[in-house]
Amino acid sequence: MDPSDQYYVFFDAHGVDDDRADRAVLLKLIEFLGLERIDAPAGAAEGEVWVRTEARLDVECARWS
Repeated sequence: MDPSDQYYVFFDAHGVDDDRADRAVLLKLIEFLGLERIDAPAGAAEGEVWVRTEARLDVECARWS
């Protein structure tokens, strides 16, 4: 979890081998949408996918809530 609210963290606390197919789909979607993916910081769980927050994601995530 990102306490700074600057990033979305996907597959929080999952290992890199968990949900491999879902991670592959997510990574392609991130690339397709042109979102800024960053390297997970030191201490993050293996397999986490970190993406910088963006207005488009904020709107869509709010719709799911």
